[in-house]
Amino acid sequence: MPEKIDESTLQELKEKISAMEEELREEKKETHEAKTLFTWKSPSHVFVQRDKRWYTQTALLVILLVLILFVFNQYLLMATILAITFVVYVAASIKPEEVDHRITNLGVESLKHRYLWDELEDFWFSRRHGQEILNIETNITYPGRLTLLASTKDKEKIKKFLIDYLPYLEQPKENIFDKVSEKLASLVTPSK
Repeated sequence: MPEKIDESTLQELKEKISAMEEELREEKKETHEAKTLFTWKSPSHVFVQRDKRWYTQTALLVILLVLILFVFNQYLLMATILAITFVVYVAASIKPEEVDHRITNLGVESLKHRYLWDELEDFWFSRRHGQEILNIETNITYPGRLTLLASTKDKEKIKKFLIDYLPYLEQPKENIFDKVSEKLASLVTPSK
């Protein structure tokens, strides 16, 4: 038969357990609390100012394509080209907004989304239209890669904080989609 424990000893043990639970909660809270290591602001995407000539040339090309497709009764393809043209027009005419990016002890935050370190693989920098781009490869389905604009002055600071958590690649990773999109971008981007 078990021994009886007096009330004061039982109360003392309950208080110790309670204190230990509180201590564990505090430790757990500290490990899950994001501590900001570095923040910066940048435009949400690369923006190239288009001139009137670019819009005119694009419109003439699209009209020519639509007329050719009309002659061959390719209405679905016509609709597709017009839809793509609309998307390109909107993307070319709307200026990007300023967004905040944060590197924390838990991961990277951008556009109010948090990407934890175990969701990220590696990173590198590239340049497009004279702007520095931080590329972070992810192992999640969407997005497969984070592309965040960064100023040249912030590049080394960002690299210093990310290199503690992710491998840095000197040469950018490029797949077939990157090469095709770069080629298309060079075709529709005005040369200065």
